[in-house]
Amino acid sequence: MFLPPDPCMCTVSWKFRHDGHDLFFSRDEQRTRPAAERPQRLESGGVPFLAPRDPKGGGTWIFSNAHGVTACLLNFYKAGIPAPPPTRSRGLLLRELAPAANLADLDIRVQAATAESSYAPCYVVALAPETKAGLWIWTGRELHRVRYPIRAPISTSSYDGDRILRKRGEEFDRLVAKHPLTPALLRRYHESPDRPADACSVRMSRPDARSVSLTHVSAGPANVVMSYAERDGDDGFGTRCNTSLRLFSTKPAPLTI
Repeated sequence: MFLPPDPCMCTVSWKFRHDGHDLFFSRDEQRTRPAAERPQRLESGGVPFLAPRDPKGGGTWIFSNAHGVTACLLNFYKAGIPAPPPTRSRGLLLRELAPAANLADLDIRVQAATAESSYAPCYVVALAPETKAGLWIWTGRELHRVRYPIRAPISTSSYDGDRILRKRGEEFDRLVAKHPLTPALLRRYHESPDRPADACSVRMSRPDARSVSLTHVSAGPANVVMSYAERDGDDGFGTRCNTSLRLFSTKPAPLTI
């Protein structure tokens, strides 16, 4: 079965702390797409993790696990549709990566998963306790690991992409030029209370699509909290619901990649 790419966009930003990280993810979807299930505690390969669930594809777009690894997925529209066309939901790719102990382990898993299954093009962004960010680009045919330092934010768009991504980057630069980079500033960037919710806003609204949820992952030395807020209409996000997970007491040593 051919799975066409969804004509929407998403945005992720993050900040490392000395004892963990904060990551924010705005999920944008078509208005006709079913609402996602809120984050819950799941397990894969003996590793507990937190993740919401997309009922359409059965996968997820973000997880944070008991190793302190957080990963999320964004569509890669410029790659187009590969031949043969994809047959497996991209959200299931992230489910395969959920047991990863660190970025090196995730690298091995994403290589194996993309080699064995047909996924549409996407980006995978991951943060790990060793205070590093990783970025993988899957073109539908080839996997590339980005080696240079990864900077936030990362945003994707199938609609007027170059202009919208430039506007979102300019808004981020404007905020960090005036204020310290804190989790509160990242939340403000994603909630965009000071600007109209149009196609360029991180809190996006279009006739066919809109931002549907905002996820905040706060990972510390002992636990991780996933805060999730849905957006019912075209105004702000609703009440946040929090789900927490205790991290493994002994973390494996980071591997060099």
